[in-house]
Amino acid sequence: MPRLLWLADAARSMGLTVVEVDGWKTRGRDEMNPRGVIAHHTATSASRPGDYPTLNTIINGRSDLPGPLSQYGLGRSGTVYVIASGKANHAGDGQWDTRPLGGSDFLDHSTEVIGIEAEHTGKSGTPWPTVQLDAYHRLCAGVLAHLGKPVANLCAHREWAQPPESTPNRKPDPIDLDMNEFRKVVAWHMNGDDMADPKVVKPAWFPAGDIQALVDFGVLTSAPVMEAVDYWRQLALMARLVKRLPSGGTAGPAGPPGPKGAKGDPGPAPKSATFTY
Repeated sequence: MPRLLWLADAARSMGLTVVEVDGWKTRGRDEMNPRGVIAHHTATSASRPGDYPTLNTIINGRSDLPGPLSQYGLGRSGTVYVIASGKANHAGDGQWDTRPLGGSDFLDHSTEVIGIEAEHTGKSGTPWPTVQLDAYHRLCAGVLAHLGKPVANLCAHREWAQPPESTPNRKPDPIDLDMNEFRKVVAWHMNGDDMADPKVVKPAWFPAGDIQALVDFGVLTSAPVMEAVDYWRQLALMARLVKRLPSGGTAGPAGPPGPKGAKGDPGPAPKSATFTY
């Protein structure tokens, strides 16, 4: 099977900061035939310094499990670390049936799933940094889009590690993340599918920093109140463009594309927002 030499490009296509770890293009056995993604956390102490202190472990493995332990790492800052283009020992025994979520695949082998190990303590109640969670959504979307697979082909490690292939509740990761909501956000990044009840003030998936960027740039005067999901999609696209501008407001080189296929016209801006075109 060909190596996954597109991993860095898939992350960059979603506007993410990418570190290509030395040796990633030849790391891991050349056995991958990926059709899905598994989301993990590293369960690393918060006292360990740095953005991705688990990197060496993911590369080299543990005494009980040889590395690499995932294809991707995801740092606290949202930086993506590309670690291995071949098979990684991240899935273990398990399976994922995509059909109940509208997919057509039944995944039951580690060569079929790409692993993302996100830096986190693994302790319930420990917040996920907004920038990291946003990058998690985008990275999953970029990988699935490259594979040509639907969001149904994304699962948590805890969803994978279930009977009959695994001991019940063997894995908790990624801790505290509602995967149904997680998949809705990933679906929006992929193709603009509706994510939830549109009667929202500011959806949980919309980064607070994006609102501030739009206020600073003069696009908004304050955080808006709006009930249309399409309007928030439009704001998300505008925020990406604004944050790519260097100081002074002069457009720099074109960045990677934003989400594809957002549906519908967002309609007029609410009274609490002032647009300057």
